[in-house]
Amino acid sequence: MDYEIKHFSDGPRGRFYLVDAETTVGELTYRMRDAVMYVDHAVVSPTLRGEGLGRVLVDACVEYARGHNLLIRPVCSYVKKVMDEDAELHDVLDTVKGSAA
Repeated sequence: MDYEIKHFSDGPRGRFYLVDAETTVGELTYRMRDAVMYVDHAVVSPTLRGEGLGRVLVDACVEYARGHNLLIRPVCSYVKKVMDEDAELHDVLDTVKGSAA
């Protein structure tokens, strides 16, 4: 099944979300401070968990950060785990507070 990735931002808050037709099936939320995206939440519909959609959301966030010269500080445990474990994402990982191993 194909999902559309959308992005919405309103001042310091924003979100990436996956849409199937008219239904949101997953989202990743963040808040901005300076040039850092604090990713505080990621969730996928329970019926679609395990299909890699959470990673799709993380990848969309990483692509956005790269395109806008931003860093990501994962507050959400899922996003932190994904980013810590994939060295290809470390270029946008904010390590000031020890986010990466």
